[in-house]
Amino acid sequence: MEKIPTLLLPALCWLLTGSFALADNPLLVPGNASFPDVNFVPVGDVVYAFGGTDADELPNGENFAMPYWRAFSSTDLVHWTLASEMHPDHLYMGKTDQCWAGFGIPRNGKWYWYFSNHSIDTGVAVADSIYGPWRDALGKPLLP
Repeated sequence: MEKIPTLLLPALCWLLTGSFALADNPLLVPGNASFPDVNFVPVGDVVYAFGGTDADELPNGENFAMPYWRAFSSTDLVHWTLASEMHPDHLYMGKTDQCWAGFGIPRNGKWYWYFSNHSIDTGVAVADSIYGPWRDALGKPLLP
């Protein structure tokens, strides 16, 4: 597989997850759910997509609720596979539906997933691989 220039990656990912995406693309979650605030991380020949996931049904007339985060992987930016999920009740946040933007990155043989608790604070989880299991790295927020 020929490598995709890193500078073109954001534009290509926007096209593939936007209005031109294929119907069977798992980045387009079925029902009312969506996969907002996506961050893409190329590692070798694989691209990983990290983001929050809107709930299918929104509580109390809210315009969105994000009960967990997801990570997908792709080798061609067309076919995506669910790599893992991370849930706030396994982190210092506890049960919430405010799992905003996240970003994962490999470092020194581990994966780190930086996540946003609404607009309150930012935390970090760690795993031995992209597939998890994810555990709270600090047991408290990294940043307010």
